[in-house]
Order: sequence, then structure tokens, then C-alpha cells
Amino acid sequence: MSNALAIKTHDGTHVGFMLAHFETDSAQPGTHEGGCLFVVLRAENDTAPHDPLVDLLYTHKFAGEHTCTLTVNGARLKYNIQHQRVAPLQILLSDGEGQLIDLENAAVVGKVVIASPESENPPDAA
Repeated sequence: MSNALAIKTHDGTHVGFMLAHFETDSAQPGTHEGGCLFVVLRAENDTAPHDPLVDLLYTHKFAGEHTCTLTVNGARLKYNIQHQRVAPLQILLSDGEGQLIDLENAAVVGKVVIASPESENPPDAA
């Protein structure tokens, strides 16, 4: 199982990642404790239309490592993400796709997909 999740706006623009690590094998059913970090792909001075999701990701990025609890139940995954300086987040995934939820405002703020390389076997260079 990949521990990298791609974060997208509601219109599908890829704006960042959540990178997680767990103390136990996160592919196994059950609850797993660990940590996570956020990576933002858009520069702060980007002139693209503003999306509040980018601000939220910057806030979480600058807070540093978060506590992350992953619950695995078949194809359903639930990430509870906490840090003492920022509002808690939750990610709900089913079959590799899902939602990023701002728990403080009880609002879905973005889309999430399990990140994977474009190709497991890139073509040979000629």
C-alpha cells in the first residue's frame, strides 16, 4: 500500500500530497499509529485562481509532522490527522479515492487519491 496520498481541489487540480509513515504494516486490517507531513505543489506567489485548500495545506505543512491514525477495513481507509497547532483533518478513502475533511468546520475541502507512479516499468531510453 502506498503511504502517499495526492490532494486535489474540487475541480481536480493536483495541489499537494500527504506523506505518511506507520509503526506497523499499514496494508493489514486494523488501526495503525504513525505520523504524516504535507507537501504543497503550488508556489505561494502562483497567479492561478485562489483555492482555500492551498491555504489549508500551507497551514498544515508549516505545522510540521502530525499524528496520524489509519484505520483499514478492506478497501475502506480512514486517516485521522491531528496536530496541536492546527485544526484536525480526516481523509476517507474507498477503492483508492476519497475526500479530505476539515473536522473543525465539518466541510469537505478537497479530493484525495492514492498516489502511484505513472508506470511501474518506464520504457527504455533509446
